[in-house]
Amino acid sequence: GFIVTNGDPTGESRNSVAGIDYQYRNSNLWGGNVFQGDVFYERSFSNVVGDDNAFGVALNFPNEPWGGELVFKQVGANYEPALGFINRTDIRIYEANVRHLLRYGTDSNLFLRELQFSTNNFLVTDLNDVLESRQNGFEVEAITQRNKLFAIGATNYFENVSDAFLLPDDVPVPIGKYNWTNVVARMATSRIFPLSARARVECCSFYNGTSIDGTVELIYRPNKYYEIEAAHQWTYLDMPNGTINIHVASLNTTVTFTPDMQIAMQMQYDNISQSFGLLARYSWEFIPGAELLVAFGQAATIPTSRFVAQRSQLTVRIGRTLRF
Repeated sequence: GFIVTNGDPTGESRNSVAGIDYQYRNSNLWGGNVFQGDVFYERSFSNVVGDDNAFGVALNFPNEPWGGELVFKQVGANYEPALGFINRTDIRIYEANVRHLLRYGTDSNLFLRELQFSTNNFLVTDLNDVLESRQNGFEVEAITQRNKLFAIGATNYFENVSDAFLLPDDVPVPIGKYNWTNVVARMATSRIFPLSARARVECCSFYNGTSIDGTVELIYRPNKYYEIEAAHQWTYLDMPNGTINIHVASLNTTVTFTPDMQIAMQMQYDNISQSFGLLARYSWEFIPGAELLVAFGQAATIPTSRFVAQRSQLTVRIGRTLRF
């Protein structure tokens, strides 16, 4: 496939991006196993920051009982997709994930249906291969015969902070190398019922302070046409120079008219920036491989009880997928 974009929604630069990707898939490897490989290359052109590249490769082995994935990406220092976004530039990313899944069938005399062991490893370096960030995690996940999920694991973090930065409420994180380990627990009920729930909690460290992070989600799906999902994330940080309470609330709704046509809406608010965001999307695949997408976005602030609109955006796009 390929992609070409041109323009900057802010009007502050002349920006273009061109890219290409390729996917290879073999479903008969080593006695019927699946192997998939993906590569991509993109180059951005900007009259403000210049031109630069982003490229990567992913190798995926999505099989049972053993599965895994290897990923490498590089993002240049001046890579700037104005019609998209990039969180971090001037880096190399390495990922390695391995899992082992045990299935016990649907015997009602057994408590477990599935038991999975997994390890997830994520590293970020600069373009000189100096380590900036690292995450190494291990998790055990169990699914019961009633399709309830329970998981517990631990993650070790490393951050090499070369420049001091501020957390919300102007709480500083000084220059230094930080290493900490957290425990993570998750649970979820089955989505075969009209009302289901998911929850996650992580405790108890963050850089040179302590923390607890929790998320609760409720999903209501009365039939195949409507779905509503409400979520609340709470993060409490107790740092040497202050405490922080962060709350993020979101509401997602989906109306599916047909398998090829739907309307989806997403809303989010957080108490730190007091920002509200709305995105509504209408999608229609009018013929196989061709899609009409109409999107409306609204940004605002709610400092007290007032709604202050900031930016509105309407996008209309027609896409066509070509397969060879």
